[in-house]
Amino acid sequence: MAMDSHDLILLRELQRNGRATNVELADKAHLSESSCQRRVRQLEAAGAIERYAAVVSQQAVGLPLNIFVTITLESQSEAALKAFEREIASIRRSGAHPLDPADPPGRGFASDFVDLHAPGSAAR
Repeated sequence: MAMDSHDLILLRELQRNGRATNVELADKAHLSESSCQRRVRQLEAAGAIERYAAVVSQQAVGLPLNIFVTITLESQSEAALKAFEREIASIRRSGAHPLDPADPPGRGFASDFVDLHAPGSAAR
């Protein structure tokens, strides 16, 4: 799909605010409302807009910290992989949360940790 400056403005604005109204988008892109709506539908149909999503506040849902860990196993044997999967499963049972419920087991997890920014935190 060939895009012009109006399409790029629409994409930028929708990235900033996926709930922007057609009137707001049309104003930002200097388009009529009908032209704006048609272009957004074309961008969706062409796959330039895959989906609309909410950005969840980690602080508000009680998960204020992301930690990414790289793990290297000494062996890729079936026994080693099964042992690793058991360990990950035990971590999940101890209060960890899947990063994405659609992810297969062992693909990723987030755990509850001490909030270093909490008032009265011993870690301060």
